[in-house]
Amino acid sequence: IFSSITLPASHALVPSLVPSDRLTTAFAVNAITFNLSRFLGPMLAGPLIVAWGTGPAIATNAIGIFGFIVLLLMMQVEETEVRSGKHDRRVTQEIADGVRYTVQHPGIGPMMVMVTVVSVICFPLIQLMPGFVAEVFNGGPDALAWMIAAVGIGAMIQSAYLAQRASVHGLTNWVVLNLLVAAVVFSSFLLTSQMWVGLILMLIVGFTFVGNRIGAQSLFQHATAGEMRGRVSSLYGMIFQAGPAIGSLA
Repeated sequence: IFSSITLPASHALVPSLVPSDRLTTAFAVNAITFNLSRFLGPMLAGPLIVAWGTGPAIATNAIGIFGFIVLLLMMQVEETEVRSGKHDRRVTQEIADGVRYTVQHPGIGPMMVMVTVVSVICFPLIQLMPGFVAEVFNGGPDALAWMIAAVGIGAMIQSAYLAQRASVHGLTNWVVLNLLVAAVVFSSFLLTSQMWVGLILMLIVGFTFVGNRIGAQSLFQHATAGEMRGRVSSLYGMIFQAGPAIGSLA
């Protein structure tokens, strides 16, 4: 529950921290730190668990989160956007307005459909990876670790590329191109039983996943009116988090 609240709030906060022409860079740098933590976290947690057990490892994580909360409280955010309209409307009316705005927007609506397709059809591959590794590639935990690492490496490469982009110009075409590449890669992944081929394809999957995710986030933030930003971000977060669960179950 708290994670679902944090996601749209953090996304809506970004435009107040960086100029609009640096949104893509901001989301890309965020993705770099996120994927880098996938490598550094296990490297630090492994020895800690061996030395002191799982309890202190979880406690260390809690301390790290507390430090992040302190940093958030220290941030000086300038409120530059004034909300228009009545302030005493019901939450259901506010949500309906957000959904209506998203569906009717000529750019955000189609992009949200793309995010839905990727979340429901593509992202479940990561959740189902243990089954692929065991049944198709006849591998164990080490093979699974290599697969996940390959996804992380691809994500880092894409993030580094997007971080140096100066604006959102041409970003829509880049997102669509990544989606087309992902379709080809997924088809190839389902046709191979070679581990080394699977690793290469997973690297490309990580590359395209982050391209779609960061691209969509940047375009949403750039095109959304300030008073609707939180609601569009909430809708994106709901699709992004619920989509893989629905797809995996299917």
